[in-house]
Amino acid sequence: MINAAIMILAYAHAHPQSYQVRTVPYQNVASILLDDRVLFPEQSLFFPPNRLRVIRLPEHFAFNNPELGAWLLSLLPELSEDAEQASTNNMWLTTSHLTKARRLLIEVSFE
Repeated sequence: MINAAIMILAYAHAHPQSYQVRTVPYQNVASILLDDRVLFPEQSLFFPPNRLRVIRLPEHFAFNNPELGAWLLSLLPELSEDAEQASTNNMWLTTSHLTKARRLLIEVSFE
């Protein structure tokens, strides 16, 4: 399951024209939308229709995938002065298929 999650994130990172960055009110969440015509293995598992799927990324995720970790951090909103800097030690991947919008939601939260 983790390998598929890495493949999904790697696809988005390698194809910046394929996604839109979503503005979210949380300073520790990177959020993007992909067109739902993009197909991935295990798509129905990772992108359940109008439901959230959440998995914890392994602690070594950013260490083993430094470009992906840096890219995801770069997608975070600007930090306010009192905000804590995000760490890649504890990351959660949330996905969904937003059927009416015809988009695949991908969010990574940094806890």
